[in-house]
Amino acid sequence: MGVVVVRDTRLVQTAVIGDEHSDVPVVLPTEAIELDAFRRAHPHDTWTWR
Repeated sequence: MGVVVVRDTRLVQTAVIGDEHSDVPVVLPTEAIELDAFRRAHPHDTWTWR
């Protein structure tokens, strides 16, 4: 019996702070209750998905 190799072809998007050339990833809160504090900590940041 041969070995079957399945390639993962899913695409992953990463949110970054700034523009599409930024290397500063966004680490989002894992709990919904933490989201308001996160937004207050980053009031002037621009979010880009790449």
